Amino acid sequence: MEGVPFYVVQIVVNTLLPWMLGTAAVAGVLSVTPFGKGIIDFLKSRRRDTETLDAVLQELGEMRGLMVEVAERMDSMERRLMQDRAPMLGAPREQAQSSAEPAVTPH
Repeated sequence: MEGVPFYVVQIVVNTLLPWMLGTAAVAGVLSVTPFGKGIIDFLKSRRRDTETLDAVLQELGEMRGLMVEVAERMDSMERRLMQDRAPMLGAPREQAQSSAEPAVTPH
């Protein structure tokens, strides 16, 4: 280690190495205890929940698309029905459309 300054070696040996060993020891102990196994099971179930949530969100997006399509179809059918009923009501189509506009009177 001729190229590495002494203070860098001291930082690694005195600070990082104990933290890494301590973390590995705690993880090893937790992985064999019931508490640790519970934590691992909880994390695994959250991953499954995330997969389920993704599937539900995808299906919700598909349903939203279908609802938009149904709304468009309903709007077009309503327009078609109004066009077909306008002559039956006795008002020509142009008058039926212009009657929806407010009348403007000069002052």
